[in-house]
Amino acid sequence: MSRTILTVNPGSTSTKAGLFSDGICLLSRDISHNTVELSEISDQQGQIELRLRYLREFIEEAEADQIADKSSIDLIMARGGLIGPVSSGVYEINDLMKQVLHREYYGSHASNLGALIADSLGSELGISSYIADPPSVDEMNSIARYSGLKSIERVSLFHALNHKAAAREAATTVGLPYEQLQMIVCHMGGGVSVGLHSKGRVIDVNNALEEGPMSPERAGSLPSLSLLRQFSQSGLEPDIFRKEINGRGGLFSYTGSANEKLLEVDMDKNYANREAIDAMIYQISKEIGALAAAASGRVDAIVLTGGLAKSDYICHGIDQKVSFIARIIRIPGERELQALAAAGMRLLDGITKPLQYENNFRTEDK
Repeated sequence: MSRTILTVNPGSTSTKAGLFSDGICLLSRDISHNTVELSEISDQQGQIELRLRYLREFIEEAEADQIADKSSIDLIMARGGLIGPVSSGVYEINDLMKQVLHREYYGSHASNLGALIADSLGSELGISSYIADPPSVDEMNSIARYSGLKSIERVSLFHALNHKAAAREAATTVGLPYEQLQMIVCHMGGGVSVGLHSKGRVIDVNNALEEGPMSPERAGSLPSLSLLRQFSQSGLEPDIFRKEINGRGGLFSYTGSANEKLLEVDMDKNYANREAIDAMIYQISKEIGALAAAASGRVDAIVLTGGLAKSDYICHGIDQKVSFIARIIRIPGERELQALAAAGMRLLDGITKPLQYENNFRTEDK
């Protein structure tokens, strides 16, 4: 008997949904939400209701086309949000997790909606809902947490879901279990995260919101005193200044566009655009090299994934700089829906057991 899984991945301006049967995608949609529609919603609950409406329509479409019936859905797998440091794995959505996400203890992000949407829809359909490998998966070694200032600790915040999925796929290419390999995985999208995967654990990775290479819209690591001076002179509120770093940083800051594809088209005529992209390639390559040193040079493969891994120019540029370290495996695109479905199948097959979300703070103190 086939097993059907509904996958949900909310982004800032879209909701991706997929229906999978025994790991095979039956139907998927990237549901865009226009800016006017979103601007009229002032709270998180409004966002949840909006996206639930579109997901119900998605299920109705599947039923109308006789692809799947809502009664046949076994479970819902959603992208996880900012829930604090947790181990890699599949988590049952519980009351504490919902409270943390509703109150945004660890920050505001579109991914916070995933568990809340899945829980609401699961209650409607009478089925269980889970998240897998949220961005706050934390497997870092203690030595990697040092920042250089005792009062500030480096935090693990990265594209964990796609990292883990790409790493497992690359392990298949290498021909060994993921848990036996040491790889450097580089996710390149709106943000960039480069992580050292050692025997199934990500023991070092840049915080994709605060450090590491620049990306199409994020600044990455910045000179600390210059940043402090610019903030003090800007007169901007912290939230506004933060958007200059994450949202209007990176390629956007240098070129006025975060659309890497359009910038590539214009490179032959616009040297400034080419140099900005080359600078991003340089920084990504340097981050890979730094992790190779952290791995004492023992690297089985370098994995390039995410939306920017579709770019021949970017991947070739990185290859030229780091291919001496290890073989490069290119897995372009984001595979969040497939990764969620695979995690759900491991759950249904009994290969993994759902973890219970806990936290070390008392909610009444927050």
